[in-house]
Amino acid sequence: SVITDHIINENHSIGWDEIKILDHEPHYFKRLISEMIFIKNQ
Repeated sequence: SVITDHIINENHSIGWDEIKILDHEPHYFKRLISEMIFIKNQ
């Protein structure tokens, strides 16, 4: 997966116990837009 590739290539570890759900959107394309907006606003 992309996450696994990132962990291996960047030597990062994921804090799985600290993960938070930021939004819930059942429609795939709306979810992509929501994710894009959240990332851009960081």
